[in-house]
Amino acid sequence: MNLTSSYDPAAQFDPYKFDRNKKAIPFLSRGTRFPEFSNFYQPANLILHLGVKLPTVEHHYQAQTAFLMQNDSLFQKIAESTHGVQTPMEVKRAARHFKNTGLSKIDQLQLKVVSPFIMRPILIAKFQQNEDLKRLLEATGNAELWECNISDRFWGVGLSPADAY
Repeated sequence: MNLTSSYDPAAQFDPYKFDRNKKAIPFLSRGTRFPEFSNFYQPANLILHLGVKLPTVEHHYQAQTAFLMQNDSLFQKIAESTHGVQTPMEVKRAARHFKNTGLSKIDQLQLKVVSPFIMRPILIAKFQQNEDLKRLLEATGNAELWECNISDRFWGVGLSPADAY
């Protein structure tokens, strides 16, 4: 997104004073300058997606994959966590356990193929429904957002935040 000189959200909302000329902005859920971009970040408003309100992108993603894989008990467990009963990490661990023990290798591969198509509309909802996050995202300009997690090369870049700078 190109920012024109007449409209510059970064001038209005730039709590971190990041360098907008950089090509990448590294982030992680904690310990970095931009935890708001993480799927674990809980915005001020619950995220409404497909008629369900949940606290984080991670909750929505894991609930949808549980539903897709026909695991009703996991879906219910996640859907009932709207008031912080379960942290995003707890939800991810429960889903990972099911995916590693309850799915065939073919199902696991199919899930990886459809995962980006599940994630995209959830992320759009997060930023559309939370004005402060929307302004922060717009202020990044054309920079790439890098999730810096050394153990995740599917969603992340496989680097630590320190290595990304």
